Amino acid sequence: MWLFNVSIIGIAMLLAFDHATQACASEETEQEQILRISRRALADKHSITAAELQKIITAKDASYFIISLQSPHEFARGHIPGANLLKLDYAHPDSALNLLPRDKIIVVTDPNGQQSCQMTIFLRELGYDARTLLLGMAGWNKEFAGTGAFPEGRKLPLANTATPLPLVPPQTSKASRQSDSDSILQKTREYASQRRPVSISHEELAAMKDDALLVSMQSPEDYAYAHIPGAASLPAKIFIDGDQHLLQLPRDKKIVVACYIGHYSNVGAMILNQLGYEAYSLDWGLAGWNISGFKNQSPLLQTDHRFPAEHTAEYSN
Repeated sequence: MWLFNVSIIGIAMLLAFDHATQACASEETEQEQILRISRRALADKHSITAAELQKIITAKDASYFIISLQSPHEFARGHIPGANLLKLDYAHPDSALNLLPRDKIIVVTDPNGQQSCQMTIFLRELGYDARTLLLGMAGWNKEFAGTGAFPEGRKLPLANTATPLPLVPPQTSKASRQSDSDSILQKTREYASQRRPVSISHEELAAMKDDALLVSMQSPEDYAYAHIPGAASLPAKIFIDGDQHLLQLPRDKKIVVACYIGHYSNVGAMILNQLGYEAYSLDWGLAGWNISGFKNQSPLLQTDHRFPAEHTAEYSN
């Protein structure tokens, strides 16, 4: 009887401990939850090269599911073989998400890899194993890059003097009472319902003038070598680590995120938008501003694959 009573007490203590643990976990704020989810989403491989994808397609590997974010016209003209055209409205994503398999690796393609990075982080936050095709169709076969073609020849001014990153006390966020998926869906819907563009051009950045904070995701070494004038350093590692500094950016300014070729900046802008900021990605990043700002030339921009593309019967010249 004594042993039975001890067992009952032990079970009660374990249940009480489990309840206390759940209560503690429930005190995680909404913003802390977003940081934790994005940190997990970026913890392992989330991109794929054109050469890697070509091998997968050649091997007819059924464990991959390819989607394309191209416009219907560009998709009809030329897309990755076997790709499925997908339109996902982040404000109402359920119908599109229901088309995606949970048991496959999803490869996200688009004209140049920029929009697909935003889609990839979103899918990974929801638990899908998604990968971005680096440079999209521009990396697969430039002939089919369409509106996503690399804007060569720009020689805008560069800087090598640092601009301070303004940090403010973090905004108080209420405790989250939602599952991770529900939280991501809610915060993404709230952002998308504003119907703002995902990214902006350098002309649009110039028009913002004092209304925007420009941040660069370059490494500290590359930032010191050359960066876009007026950009403050906010390295990609801060985003990958889900660092608390992401909660200390000013909320009275638009935030424009720049990186090397516009891929990571789309990821960074998505996370900031989910955190409640008004954030944008700068199209093509430093490469679209002035490629001579690279301390070391990007091997991605130096490749010139001519892999075959499929087209649909509806396409005509």
